[in-house]
Amino acid sequence: MLDFHRTFEKSTVWIKINFRPRDYLKIIILAIKFCDFLLNLADLHFFER
Repeated sequence: MLDFHRTFEKSTVWIKINFRPRDYLKIIILAIKFCDFLLNLADLHFFER
């Protein structure tokens, strides 16, 4: 449990160092585009039937 807590702290520090707010925006935009893409695929599949 202690080891897990330590690794968690290390990873959060790593994230704080490596990720800037702009990167978070990019990730969010990519996620939204991906979800939109999946929805479009689902719509196409639905209309084919």
